Amino acid sequence: MTEPSVSDTYQATTDRFKAEGDSFFVQKQFKKAYSKYSEAIKLDGSNAILYANRAASALSMKEYVPVSTMYVHVL
Repeated sequence: MTEPSVSDTYQATTDRFKAEGDSFFVQKQFKKAYSKYSEAIKLDGSNAILYANRAASALSMKEYVPVSTMYVHVL
């Protein structure tokens, strides 16, 4: 039996942060969702879905300035 690779561990953690963010978003706890998506982005900065979800959280909080800067990273 082999141990999970570092990338597998990062992916599992990223997936967990995303799932937690999704759960908070559905519950309209947008600040907590934003935080979880930010944690996931630290581990996987190339995942456009995480940036989009974080932007949606910011928009839901009516945080318009950070959203405009987030899309630069996705493009």
